[in-house]
Amino acid sequence: MKNISALTRITVGLVSSMLGILMAAKFFGLLPDEERSIILGRSRVAECLAFTATAMIPHDDWAELNAILNSLVRRQDDLRSIGIRTHADGLVLSTAGHQEGWTLPEDSASTVEFMWVPLSHPTARNWGRIEFHFQPIRGTSMLSHLTTPFMVLLFFCAGMAFTAFRTFLKMVLKHLDPSRAVPRRVREALDILADGLMIVGLDDRILLANSALASVVGSTPEQLLGRTAASLGIRGVAAVDNAPWDKCIKQQKAITHVPMEIDSAEGTQSFNVNCSPLLGNEGSHRGVMVTFDNVTQLEQKKVQLRQAKDEA
Repeated sequence: MKNISALTRITVGLVSSMLGILMAAKFFGLLPDEERSIILGRSRVAECLAFTATAMIPHDDWAELNAILNSLVRRQDDLRSIGIRTHADGLVLSTAGHQEGWTLPEDSASTVEFMWVPLSHPTARNWGRIEFHFQPIRGTSMLSHLTTPFMVLLFFCAGMAFTAFRTFLKMVLKHLDPSRAVPRRVREALDILADGLMIVGLDDRILLANSALASVVGSTPEQLLGRTAASLGIRGVAAVDNAPWDKCIKQQKAITHVPMEIDSAEGTQSFNVNCSPLLGNEGSHRGVMVTFDNVTQLEQKKVQLRQAKDEA
């Protein structure tokens, strides 16, 4: 996460919020439900044909009814077969493949794939039923669940919103970028006055860093914005529980001359770190200003002098 910019994190947060709103709207029924519409359409087809069959069966119009069933199966792409089953004689009329495809137990309620409507007869009120075997609305594979209309809507909105939000925020944040709020001459002065400087917020995230510090950690000032100070890899020479800027935030007082070091492309570099709390207009603590004085050469000379004394 340390290489992900603050702009990207904000964009992902906005997109996630938007997707959450869409899913909530889906849950509360505020978005069109295609699956519900399909089920409703199938129910209407089944009921209409049940009324037709109820009117034709007492007149023994089996040939004409069979033609209607086959014609409907040919016209409806999602309808596999239709059958008429009586309680006394079982399956008395069906289209091709209905006997093999109908697997719903007799006492079970209708499902999305297997629907049935009771049929009445002048001689018996509960005479039988007409059965409809439909195609499954979706398959059992993961891909079929990811290609539903609602999931396609989520993917589309996520991609478009990420592009739109990122473009908009990129333009807006130019005016809110802390590094742009500091004039170029001031940044150059900060580079001269200290080997490294950063401003850390109360959440340990970097709000401002100069180019000297960025070059030490192999980055740019813009890339350091939003990263946590702990992610820079700066460690104390002595075993300490907290970084000096963390102590400064907790103790609300300046911390000075803390020896620390970091591994860079030029080898291990040593620093004396000083931290000063930053106060807001009302006197509340807003963050910490951290300066890094590079004492690498001094430490190297101390080591060389110590080695020379040991050899003497």
